[in-house]
Amino acid sequence: MSKYTEIYAPVGGKTKDVTKLSDPVFAQKMVGDGVAIYPNDSIIKAPCNGILNHVFGTNHAFTILTKENIEILVHIGIDTVELDGKGFIRIIEDISKPVTAGQDLIKIDLDYIRSQGKELDVIVIVSDSDSSFKFKKKLNKDLNANDLLFKFLVK
Repeated sequence: MSKYTEIYAPVGGKTKDVTKLSDPVFAQKMVGDGVAIYPNDSIIKAPCNGILNHVFGTNHAFTILTKENIEILVHIGIDTVELDGKGFIRIIEDISKPVTAGQDLIKIDLDYIRSQGKELDVIVIVSDSDSSFKFKKKLNKDLNANDLLFKFLVK
C-alpha cells in the first residue's frame, strides 16, 4: 500500500483551492498544485518535516524539501514580493538545519500587508506537481495551524 505525504496548515484560516486565486500563475497550477489559506494569524509555520531549502530574501516565500525529495513551496500573499520584505520577519535564522512540521518560521504583519493592497492568501504548493500526483485536499474549511491541510501520493 502506498503512503500519502501529509502537509499541515502553516497558519490558521479558511482554505480554498489554488484554482480560486487571483494570480494566474497559481490559479493555473503553473508552479504546482495545492491549497491556499486566508490567514487569521500572523505566524507562518513549517507545513511538514524536512530541510528548509530556500527562504527568499524578502521573507515572503520559502521551500522545504521533504524526505521523499519533493519540494513544498509556501508563498505568503499575492504580489507581496513588491513589498521588498516589509511586513515579513524571519523567525528562523539558521536555515541549514532540518525543520519540523509546526515550527515557527516567518512572522507577518497582516495589517501592513493589507494596507498595501496585497492579498493575504498563504499558498502551499507541491512544486512542479502534475498528473502523477494524487491529492486529497481540505477545501472551504476553517482550519487551525498544524491541522492536516492536504495529502498527496506520487502515483
